[in-house]
Amino acid sequence: MKSKKVDISLFLQRIYFGIFLLYIITPIILIIIIAFNNSKLPTLPLKGFTLKWFSVMVHNQRLINALVTSIIVGIGTTSFSLFLGIMSAFAFVRKRFLGKNFFYFLAIAPVIIPGAILGTSILVALGIIGIRGGI
Repeated sequence: MKSKKVDISLFLQRIYFGIFLLYIITPIILIIIIAFNNSKLPTLPLKGFTLKWFSVMVHNQRLINALVTSIIVGIGTTSFSLFLGIMSAFAFVRKRFLGKNFFYFLAIAPVIIPGAILGTSILVALGIIGIRGGI
């Protein structure tokens, strides 16, 4: 028999995950809805339904060129990143070499540093308003 504490924890995790998904997906859904808006400005409530903006986009060569360029750059960047990441993973796991720790730090620094800076900033901000943390 499961304890109520585990059930509540699982329930709260699901609620948190649902709110997180809503936070991520809502802007995308709003952009899609506003794309069909008849108004010249992206506003709510909607003025009417139109496909005019899609017609404008299809007939504008600069927008088509920008879209094609974005797709090419995205595919190229993704391919290069996958190749580099897979080769780095093999090297870090299977080989020993001089500077391995340094190169490992360089690989994970873009993931670690923003969180560390955010944590330090929050700690400083809380200290300014008089909330001191500690263990």
